[in-house]
Amino acid sequence: NFGCPARKVVRRGSGSALLRDLPLLQKIARAAVRATDIAITAKLRSGWDADSIVVLEAAERLQDIGVQMLAIHPRTQTQQFRGFADWSLIRRVKEAVSIPVIGNGDVKTAWDAKKMFDETGCDGVMIGRAACGRPWIFQQVRLFLDSGQEPSSPAFAEQIAVCLRHLALNVAAYGEKQGVRMMKKQIALYLRGFAHASAIRQKILALEAHSDIREFLSELPNLH
Repeated sequence: NFGCPARKVVRRGSGSALLRDLPLLQKIARAAVRATDIAITAKLRSGWDADSIVVLEAAERLQDIGVQMLAIHPRTQTQQFRGFADWSLIRRVKEAVSIPVIGNGDVKTAWDAKKMFDETGCDGVMIGRAACGRPWIFQQVRLFLDSGQEPSSPAFAEQIAVCLRHLALNVAAYGEKQGVRMMKKQIALYLRGFAHASAIRQKILALEAHSDIREFLSELPNLH
């Protein structure tokens, strides 16, 4: 991942910091390619800042040493997640390399995904933040791309059911204490836009046991 803009990652010279040192970025990717028979892919941002857009050169360097797919998030490191992703850079990378190119950035709806395919010619679309609290977005995108059918959001009860399954899987994977702690932010995202969401979030933050949170969430559809 040569696209992570997190300060704790960049401070160590990792993630998108490597966009300031393309020979080192290429050296790291080459070592990964040589170390395994598994296909190596890479994610890139457009560059460090607006004065150093290097994604085209980085993409070509990575293709040359055997990276087999690229994901492009066309924001700079200094942008973080602010402003708009420059999808024209995805198109230019797609035109410059022969390996598959995945587009990423500002895809929040099924219509956005279709627009990215149409505007960039990318081979696939990556959805990140927009899927948090809305994992059904992938089903909506597939439905829209396959049939043109306008997607609708699941009913509130179904959304809560998905949230409860997410919570249960998290607890199974990480144990109750850590699984519940990690999940609280995600639960807040599931509740975005619903009446009294702020008060509900505060209640959930005060709960610690999986069973208590499950019981509280299970009652919400009856109150909605």
